[in-house]
Amino acid sequence: MNRKLLLMIGVLSVFSMNVMAEKIDGRLVDNTTYVYSQDKNLDVSETGHTYTNLMPALDPDDVIVSEQMFSINLKRDLVDMNSATFDAYLDEDQPDLDANPDADDVVRRTVINGNGITITKEKYLDPRDNPPHDDSEREIYKTVSLTNDGLDNGGNRITNVKNGENGTDAVNVNQLKEVESKISNIGQATISAANHYTDLQVAKVGASANALGGLKFLDYDPNDKWSFATSVGHYKNASAVAIGASYQPNENVMIHAGSALDGNSSFNIGASFKVGSQDPQLKMNKWEMAQQIKDLQADNAELRAELKEIKMALQKMLS
Repeated sequence: MNRKLLLMIGVLSVFSMNVMAEKIDGRLVDNTTYVYSQDKNLDVSETGHTYTNLMPALDPDDVIVSEQMFSINLKRDLVDMNSATFDAYLDEDQPDLDANPDADDVVRRTVINGNGITITKEKYLDPRDNPPHDDSEREIYKTVSLTNDGLDNGGNRITNVKNGENGTDAVNVNQLKEVESKISNIGQATISAANHYTDLQVAKVGASANALGGLKFLDYDPNDKWSFATSVGHYKNASAVAIGASYQPNENVMIHAGSALDGNSSFNIGASFKVGSQDPQLKMNKWEMAQQIKDLQADNAELRAELKEIKMALQKMLS
């Protein structure tokens, strides 16, 4: 059984042939075939031959149109068709039915109709029932279709795709890999730049913190309650300068503020307090203590002078 290629035309009327019994010249002629030359899908032309030189055995009474023979061909461009079905058997799919009567029958089927094109790989459950009477007698492996709804490629790869150029063009794997490589390079560059930026910002923060931490204010002076300070800080590859000021209304309270000059808004504001009980007699700052020492030194000088005068007076009296 040779079924390498089976072509089935879905619309039988494509040949526009009518077979009937006709009465010609008083005789009933069976199986008369009429071919309409105006059919859109047929090309009917005279061959230049007659039945007498090609088929002399024919009875002239059986020839309707004189002795002229015609050539009937299917046109290259078909119109007004409903559908066409093509079944193809490949060598590797064709079973050896003589050696194995139970072998499966696999066919590539292509259907063209108004809905689009459908290509299926089917297995006929009964190889001798070709084509099957209904869908229950065949098993469909894979279906590829192109309809108004789009392309269903049946899980197959689309190969040999040219590089897309326009916005609505499809892209191929090479283009995707190229984009992936560019994204990877951009990602690495972005990560490197981000790490560098982060390190720089951390260095600036560290330098600012060191500069602000270096601000030291002087002790309380009742005669000069304001105190100013400046400092320089460095961390890794960044440096910063800080300035600050403090105000002490008394020896138990200090209000202070500082700012780092590193191009960013970096500053601090704070207050310091002393709490707890203290002996009033010992409640003395160094400035008061210094003043008392100064007063004591003055008193001591006066006492020395008075003592000197008393000694001189006693010496005069004894002499």
